[in-house]
Amino acid sequence: MKDRLIKSNPFWISIFSILSWLILFLFIIVSVIEQDIEQKKSQMDRFTTNYSEQLNKYLISNNTILKGFSALFAAVGKTYSTETKDYAKEVIEANPQIYALEVVQKVGNDQLGSFVEDMRQNTDPDYTVKSFSYESDRKWQELKEKPTYYPLVFMEPLRPGSEDVLGLDMESVPFLKRAMLDSIKNRSPVMSHPFRLIEGNRAYVVFSPITQKFNKGIVIHDELLACMVVDIDILTMQEKIPIINGQEVYIYHNDFSHDDPEGQLLNI
Repeated sequence: MKDRLIKSNPFWISIFSILSWLILFLFIIVSVIEQDIEQKKSQMDRFTTNYSEQLNKYLISNNTILKGFSALFAAVGKTYSTETKDYAKEVIEANPQIYALEVVQKVGNDQLGSFVEDMRQNTDPDYTVKSFSYESDRKWQELKEKPTYYPLVFMEPLRPGSEDVLGLDMESVPFLKRAMLDSIKNRSPVMSHPFRLIEGNRAYVVFSPITQKFNKGIVIHDELLACMVVDIDILTMQEKIPIINGQEVYIYHNDFSHDDPEGQLLNI
């Protein structure tokens, strides 16, 4: 019996050795995988922080530009001044993420006729105030009778195909109306929901009341708002995003959930 046990020991020793090496090998593999996962998480965390900071810098820069544009427009006081156009052109050339700078003016129903006549004499002989059915057939419509209108009175640059946007009553587009009225109510810049430009890129509009400084203080005009149209695709192209297979990155408007395509500013 002893001889048999002694003879069988090497076999069990071999099995035990193999199992030990397998366990050690699996432990090493698991450790390497866990280390790799932690490294990828760390890389992604660093990227998220850096990318957020970079986007914030662009947003702060955009707000500064919008304030400067508002101040210039308030000082000049005319939608058809060459100073305003020249400033807008220079700013957009230096900041490609800015698609356009615009001005919206509040016009009462009783002033609409004289307002249109003034715009035709000084800006565009074909200027008219019009509404747009953005949420249905997306066509220009006849203007409905109402107490006030918020037509677009300035836009720079005027790209081919965008000339018709001048005169758009912002209240006729629901998501623009919400952002615009919130901006007037809160006396601060407000960002609209994202939408598609005629070129297909995603964009959003920032509305901001135009203020004027006088000796007796600051006057905020509800009848004038500066607007900045930001091209999201160009803005988010400024930085490279190190996406790993299986990962997704979302940046979205906080009125929407992350998986709602209507609110997505970036989805990779």
